[in-house]
Amino acid sequence: MCSRSLLEKTIPATKWLRGYYKKDIIHDVIAGLTVGLTAIPQGIAYAVVAGLQPQYGLYAAFMGPFTYVFLGSCKDITIGPTAILALHD
Repeated sequence: MCSRSLLEKTIPATKWLRGYYKKDIIHDVIAGLTVGLTAIPQGIAYAVVAGLQPQYGLYAAFMGPFTYVFLGSCKDITIGPTAILALHD
Protein backbone atom coordinates (compact mmCIF):
# COMPACT_ATOMS: atom_id res chain seq x y z
CA MET A 1 0.00 0.00 0.00
CA CYS A 2 2.95 2.32 0.49
CA SER A 3 4.28 3.20 -2.92
CA ARG A 4 7.13 5.58 -3.71
CA SER A 5 4.77 8.20 -5.16
CA LEU A 6 2.57 8.10 -2.05
CA LEU A 7 5.63 8.44 0.18
CA GLU A 8 6.95 11.38 -1.89
CA LYS A 9 3.55 13.04 -1.78
CA THR A 10 3.22 12.58 1.98
CA ILE A 11 6.83 13.39 2.89
CA PRO A 12 8.27 15.62 0.13
CA ALA A 13 11.83 15.45 1.51
CA THR A 14 12.06 11.84 0.32
CA LYS A 15 11.92 13.11 -3.26
CA TRP A 16 14.89 15.46 -3.12
CA LEU A 17 16.90 13.21 -0.79
CA ARG A 18 17.46 10.81 -3.68
CA GLY A 19 19.57 13.46 -5.42
CA TYR A 20 21.55 14.43 -2.31
CA TYR A 21 25.33 14.08 -2.55
CA LYS A 22 27.19 12.61 0.42
CA LYS A 23 30.05 15.07 -0.12
CA ASP A 24 27.69 17.91 0.86
CA ILE A 25 27.06 16.56 4.37
CA ILE A 26 29.93 18.40 6.05
CA HIS A 27 28.90 21.70 4.46
CA ASP A 28 25.30 21.19 5.53
CA VAL A 29 26.33 20.33 9.09
CA ILE A 30 28.46 23.49 9.34
CA ALA A 31 25.63 25.59 7.89
CA GLY A 32 23.13 23.99 10.27
CA LEU A 33 25.28 24.68 13.30
CA THR A 34 25.86 28.28 12.21
CA VAL A 35 22.17 28.94 11.66
CA GLY A 36 21.25 27.11 14.86
CA LEU A 37 23.68 29.15 16.93
CA THR A 38 22.16 32.30 15.47
CA ALA A 39 18.54 31.20 15.83
CA ILE A 40 18.79 30.33 19.53
CA PRO A 41 19.57 33.84 20.84
CA GLN A 42 17.31 35.38 18.21
CA GLY A 43 14.37 33.22 19.28
CA ILE A 44 14.98 33.95 22.96
CA ALA A 45 15.24 37.70 22.26
CA TYR A 46 12.02 37.78 20.24
CA ALA A 47 10.16 35.92 22.97
CA VAL A 48 11.35 38.38 25.60
CA VAL A 49 10.42 41.35 23.37
CA ALA A 50 6.95 39.84 22.96
CA GLY A 51 6.61 39.52 26.74
CA LEU A 52 6.85 35.73 26.75
CA GLN A 53 9.13 33.39 28.65
CA PRO A 54 12.39 32.60 26.80
CA GLN A 55 11.54 28.94 26.21
CA TYR A 56 8.74 29.97 23.84
CA GLY A 57 11.37 31.57 21.63
CA LEU A 58 13.23 28.27 21.55
CA TYR A 59 10.02 26.46 20.61
CA ALA A 60 9.56 28.92 17.74
CA ALA A 61 13.18 28.44 16.66
CA PHE A 62 13.02 24.64 16.49
CA MET A 63 9.47 23.46 15.87
CA GLY A 64 8.98 25.23 12.54
CA PRO A 65 12.09 23.80 10.89
CA PHE A 66 11.58 20.40 12.51
CA THR A 67 8.06 20.17 11.09
CA TYR A 68 9.17 21.49 7.69
CA VAL A 69 11.76 18.71 7.34
CA PHE A 70 8.92 16.21 7.07
CA LEU A 71 6.21 18.24 5.37
CA GLY A 72 8.01 20.91 3.34
CA SER A 73 8.51 20.68 -0.39
CA CYS A 74 11.59 22.88 -0.89
CA LYS A 75 15.03 21.88 0.36
CA ASP A 76 16.44 25.43 0.22
CA ILE A 77 14.36 27.52 2.60
CA THR A 78 14.86 29.42 5.82
CA ILE A 79 12.29 28.88 8.54
CA GLY A 80 12.55 30.11 12.10
CA PRO A 81 11.47 32.77 14.53
CA THR A 82 10.90 36.19 13.06
CA ALA A 83 9.78 39.45 14.55
CA ILE A 84 6.36 39.05 12.96
CA LEU A 85 5.81 35.59 14.44
CA ALA A 86 7.12 36.60 17.87
CA LEU A 87 5.01 39.74 18.11
CA HIS A 88 1.73 38.17 17.00
CA ASP A 89 -1.09 38.51 19.57
